[in-house]
Amino acid sequence: MKKNIVCHKDNNMSEKVLSPLPPNIMTTRIKAHYQHEGELFVQKRRHVPPDVPKMVSETVHDDMPDQHTEFFTHLSYFAIATIDSDGRPWATIIVGSPTTLIYAVSKIQLNVSVVLPEGDPFFSSVVNTVNATSRYFAGIGVDFSNRRRNKVAGFIASSNVVDNTLNMSLITNESLGNCPKYITVRKLEYCGRHPQIGADHQNADNISLNQECLDIISQASTIFLATRHISNVSDNTSDLGVNHRGGFPGFVRTYEENGNTYIVIPDYSGNQFYQSLGNIETDRLAGVVFPCFTTGDMLHVTGIAENIYDDEAERIMPRVTLITRIKLNGYVWIKEALNLKLLSPEQYSLYNPPVRYLAIELEKMKKPSKPATTNATLVDIKSLTQHISRFTFELEEKVSFKPGGFVILNFAPLIKRAYQHMNNDNPQSLNDDHVRTWTISSSPAFDSNTNMFQTTNKVSYQETMASSLNKQHPWFEICHPRPTAKYQVFIFPAAGPTGSYYRDWDRDFPEYEFSIIIYPGRSTRFNDKLITDLKEYIEQLDEGLLPYINKPCFFIGHSLGCVISFALAKHMIDTKNKGNLIQLMVQMGRGPLHLKSSNKYYIDMTDAEIIEELKTIADPITRYIYDEPSYVKILLPMLRADSQVGKEVLPETPLMIPIIVYVGEKEASANEEYLNKWKELTMLKSLFRVRMFPGHHNFQAECGPQVLSCLKQDFNNIISILRMY
Repeated sequence: MKKNIVCHKDNNMSEKVLSPLPPNIMTTRIKAHYQHEGELFVQKRRHVPPDVPKMVSETVHDDMPDQHTEFFTHLSYFAIATIDSDGRPWATIIVGSPTTLIYAVSKIQLNVSVVLPEGDPFFSSVVNTVNATSRYFAGIGVDFSNRRRNKVAGFIASSNVVDNTLNMSLITNESLGNCPKYITVRKLEYCGRHPQIGADHQNADNISLNQECLDIISQASTIFLATRHISNVSDNTSDLGVNHRGGFPGFVRTYEENGNTYIVIPDYSGNQFYQSLGNIETDRLAGVVFPCFTTGDMLHVTGIAENIYDDEAERIMPRVTLITRIKLNGYVWIKEALNLKLLSPEQYSLYNPPVRYLAIELEKMKKPSKPATTNATLVDIKSLTQHISRFTFELEEKVSFKPGGFVILNFAPLIKRAYQHMNNDNPQSLNDDHVRTWTISSSPAFDSNTNMFQTTNKVSYQETMASSLNKQHPWFEICHPRPTAKYQVFIFPAAGPTGSYYRDWDRDFPEYEFSIIIYPGRSTRFNDKLITDLKEYIEQLDEGLLPYINKPCFFIGHSLGCVISFALAKHMIDTKNKGNLIQLMVQMGRGPLHLKSSNKYYIDMTDAEIIEELKTIADPITRYIYDEPSYVKILLPMLRADSQVGKEVLPETPLMIPIIVYVGEKEASANEEYLNKWKELTMLKSLFRVRMFPGHHNFQAECGPQVLSCLKQDFNNIISILRMY
């Protein structure tokens, strides 16, 4: 029987002597994918929904999917981590030809061949150690050209060094896809450099980094964080992890205290698995590699790590409630270690939050890290123009301020913030702490104290904070509040996540206030129970929406939204509860509701069929999201619940409300004779019409300006006609 082999160091660096693996090495592929106590602790501290741990066990796989093996095989760079003889994690980036760096032998094995520079701590950890725990590895592949990334972990089954080339056989037992958030886009090509050790202190106390090393940290928008969880109970729960962390340059901060150097990494909104932070909770160790893609320098650090939460975190890094702090006890700086050349400007992720400074840095800048606070009550909102409002606040205690001063307002207590994994329409919302600095527009008497102040704000289409003061409702979101608007528009979206692109639809509708209906289980109602019964929808909308309808209004439904909006309109008429206020229903992307559709509904499809269908109708730029297991895990129950409601056939009961149908030309239902049967659901048949648009089911996103132009025309026509009666 062929034995597994491990490297021992000798004096000849061109070749290594191979010997059998230690008997206690984890040579079995059995791996428990349930989350350990550290991960569960972090999730509890962060108020993560209780079903997330189950989601992890269902989305982390033993075998690599075919798309992952193909992905790894075509990479020319790869981040990888292991543990040294002292049990400390070290990470590096290996670079080579895409035809020789990584070879996927099977769904459970990757072979790696790479030349690493002298002093690389990953290299020395592999070749200098026979300790079983050092044989674990974790890797992450990132394609910086398109932000695609996948993780893998397992153990190093064998390794040798021939002619300075490190050859490793990696056996995998964990595979997971990751989302593209926080990844900097850059174009890279192989570039043979001449590495040189700048500093080698793999074991050191009282570390003080020189300015060159500090510069590498401050320029980094991409780092790789290595962590470990070595269980005392069973090998099948032990593993390493390496994860990408990204942000604007400077998002990682450093400081020295009592002769020690600390690095501080803020936590950004992610998939809520907390695998890296969970490992840190149990093992208190972490390593980081900081690459510089301009110079090719790499800084490797390792040390004692801890997670710091809430108020304690804010005392160190204001406005951040979870940080990871690493006290360094080893570092290696290698000049020109990264054989990659940057060929393009770097494109930072739209999801990146602003750089947050440490409290000690703010003090040096003469900026208060913890200014005096008091409570303010919003007592009045006055609309000055279409986009400008004046807000009047009353303070609990009197203060003095000079004209032109500013106030820092924390709106977090007012705003219901639900978890979102991705939000391409408003990426900054995921990490928004709802703190704003506004200029005070009121001017008190000179040198007098007052408990009143005013701010005057333009409600722009990128800044929604001012409008959020009076637009929060459980069942709907007002796009941009317009108290003086003559009409209301309510948009009932299709199945799945709320279509946030609707938020700008009111841009050229100054007399209309647009609102988007928020179904349970998504957006700000992520934790609410999904509804599978149309009757329950109408009962809840009767209580949650109808009290806010107080002007002539328009209903816009898309797909599932057609069913819900029509059923609600019928309910309003039947109960004589504001049904007379509905001026028009625009029904988009749906066949006549009283006819049974021949389309196959999500409720009747397998997971694979749903994903394939979604990819078919998705924009090519965003299609990758359906390969993200954590996103799909949330999406599928939502679609099935929505489908249960959407497939309902309604009675042929015509309403005294005009109906206009919008549909994409490439939709299956885009048959004019078939769509004209919608006319059977309105008594005002002379006002009925069908409009066809280029595109598929989501045509309103594909040709938005054309759709909005038609909406404006149809709204105006209906208003003009109804004025005659």
